[in-house]
Amino acid sequence: MRTLTLALLLLSLPVVANDVNCDETPAGQTGLGPVIAVAQLATSGQCQNANRLRHICMSIDDRVEDPQPMARGLRYEYQRMILEAASVNIPGDSPQVQAQKIQDMWQRCESRLTCNSSNFDVRNGSLIKFAISSLFDDFIEKISIWRVNLNRVDESDGKTPLDYLRDKISRSQGPENARFRSYYDRLRAAGAKHRSEL
Repeated sequence: MRTLTLALLLLSLPVVANDVNCDETPAGQTGLGPVIAVAQLATSGQCQNANRLRHICMSIDDRVEDPQPMARGLRYEYQRMILEAASVNIPGDSPQVQAQKIQDMWQRCESRLTCNSSNFDVRNGSLIKFAISSLFDDFIEKISIWRVNLNRVDESDGKTPLDYLRDKISRSQGPENARFRSYYDRLRAAGAKHRSEL
């Protein structure tokens, strides 16, 4: 009976540890926090700092500014969230090392970097598409510099961010159309592809 109970507990840990909305147990209290931490360390390739990314969609949508930026040139809260989730050491890591850590984190956490909102037309759409929809220039610039994966195909719409942009360009006019075109050019230059090119 003890073996069965232990086996069931161990099987349930990855599910609990993967939940981006799961709060860690506050210091001094008992709970699953220590068990989850051990499970995360024991399971390679998982998004170990998912809790740092918890409210990133809201942060991007509201363009929340960081009250105490980590370094010059960092203005927004989403930047802190991504840098902390990637365990970037500022100022210790070079820009190249920072970018590599962010790319690695993005790869491990990409399935969690999705958004749902009443003003967003893709269910469980990628964070990149959400920033495009929100017309958040700074985010588009940063992910282009960091060279994260720009070619995720969302299950709900079957499109990459570049496909999504192509549709936005065809349905928009004026200044909004010009911004979508600039995003398209920037992401294309950073390695973004259409689904048909993958």
